[in-house]
Amino acid sequence: MIKAVIKTTMSLVCVVLTMHAQAETSPQTWRIGVADHVYPFSYIDKASGKQVGFDIDMAKAICHDMQWQCEIVPMRYVDLRDALVANELQMVINGWRKVTQRMQTFAFTEPYYRSQIIFVTADPAIRNVTPETIGQRRIGVLINSGQSVMAQRHYLKQGATLHEYPSSTTLYQALQNGEVDVVCLSGFAGYEYLKQSENHQLRIVGMHRDLDPKFAGRRIAVNQAYADRIPAINKALMNIKTDGRYQAINLRYFEFMVY
Repeated sequence: MIKAVIKTTMSLVCVVLTMHAQAETSPQTWRIGVADHVYPFSYIDKASGKQVGFDIDMAKAICHDMQWQCEIVPMRYVDLRDALVANELQMVINGWRKVTQRMQTFAFTEPYYRSQIIFVTADPAIRNVTPETIGQRRIGVLINSGQSVMAQRHYLKQGATLHEYPSSTTLYQALQNGEVDVVCLSGFAGYEYLKQSENHQLRIVGMHRDLDPKFAGRRIAVNQAYADRIPAINKALMNIKTDGRYQAINLRYFEFMVY
C-alpha cells in the first residue's frame, strides 16, 4: 500500500515537473523583437501609423505557421541583444549574421535573406574603400553588428578608427553630420536609404569583396532557452518560401529577390 502511494506521488511529481518544463519552453506569448526604424525591414508607415516592413511580415508568417500568439516589439538595434539575453524577447528578426560572438549566446535559424556589406559616404574625395585604401578614416557601424566584426577584422590595420552607434538613425545622422567618413551597412538597407531623395549626395564607395557566403546569410536569433524550436522554425521558413508567401512578401518591399 505504501509502495503504491509512493509510486503515485512520484508519478504526480513527474507530471508537474514535465508541465513546468514545457511551460518554460513554451511562452504563452512569443515576444519578437524587430528594429524600430530600418527601412524597408521595419518602419512606421506614415499613412497608417503602423509598424510595417519585411521583418514584420516575416514574423507574422512564422507565427501563423507555428500557431503562436505573438507580440512584435520594435526596439533600438542596440537594445535588441540585451532584451533577448534577458528573455524579455524570445526571438529577434533583424537580419543578424551568425558570427562567433552571437553563436555563444543565441540559437540561429537558417537564413531568411542574404545581403552583402557596403560602404557609403558623403565625401566626394573618397573613391574606393578597401582594406588597403581605407587609411585613417573614421568608419561608422552599428554596435555589436556583423559589420562591426568585419570592420575590426579587416579595416583597422591601416589606422582607421571604428565608431559604433546604437541605431540606424543615429548612424545615418553621424554620416550626415560629418562625425564619420564612411558608414558600413547591410547592402539592402543601404540601397533603400540611398534611394531617398534627401540622400542624393550619398554614394556607395565599396563592397566588402571577401565575404564568406555563409556570412552573407541573415538569420533569425532565438533565446537559447528555446533552441529546441529551431528545427520547427526552419520548417516554417521553408513552408513560407515554397508556397509563394515569401515571394509575395519580398516583392512588397524590394524590386528583386533577396534570397
